[in-house]
Amino acid sequence: MNPDDLRALEEAAEREEARERRRNEQEETARARDEEKRTAAAEAQRERAGRPPTGFARSMHAFYVLLASMTWLAFLIAAASEGDLRACWPYFAAGLAVIAIYALVAWYVLSTWRRRLTFALEGFDRIAGDDSTDARHVAWIAFRVKVELRAADDDTLRAVAAALAVLVARGNAALASEKSMNATSRQRWRTVSGREVAGEGTQALYTTGVLRRWLTGEMSDVGRGGGAVASVRVSARYTGKAYRDPDLDS
Repeated sequence: MNPDDLRALEEAAEREEARERRRNEQEETARARDEEKRTAAAEAQRERAGRPPTGFARSMHAFYVLLASMTWLAFLIAAASEGDLRACWPYFAAGLAVIAIYALVAWYVLSTWRRRLTFALEGFDRIAGDDSTDARHVAWIAFRVKVELRAADDDTLRAVAAALAVLVARGNAALASEKSMNATSRQRWRTVSGREVAGEGTQALYTTGVLRRWLTGEMSDVGRGGGAVASVRVSARYTGKAYRDPDLDS
């Protein structure tokens, strides 16, 4: 082979090697970008799972508003198709006003209820651990509620114990309300000490307002008695277990 042909062959080989390096670099960059996207998506999912449904948009009130709005719209369409819209419009306007007022009141209550607490609320906005359940299962959450006092006189201790007993009863009632939960005795709510209770539940304890009503009701009543309650800490953690909800199968 003459020198010119050899040089041309070597240059062609170098060009192929350069193209191969560029392809490898591009593939590596694409893999790194995909990995970053997957990591960011997983982090976002963990962040969403770690935020309990404490606001209006994820509450049962929002579901009621949506259901009422859909029913109102269905009747409106039916009336329009029958040619009765003008005669029925006052009733539709009144229904829409009721839905709007309910939505505004519910939003206001869920947006401002913490301002009315007579103590500091800690840990309520975070669920620790990972929610790895699929769309047909509901994750179990282990709760622990602890009351810190400024003054531990006998009357205050009895009042706190009574308020916590109410929460235990409501937590166990929530477990018994859904047969598909199949809650065990270890998951039932119980008194850990005179100032602390524990038990398991689901995000329904947030969406149905069980925790919120107890905090603004019985627990705030205790706190109003001379400001003896310093804080209430709500600790929540995904247990890694779940139960299958038949309502989610459809």
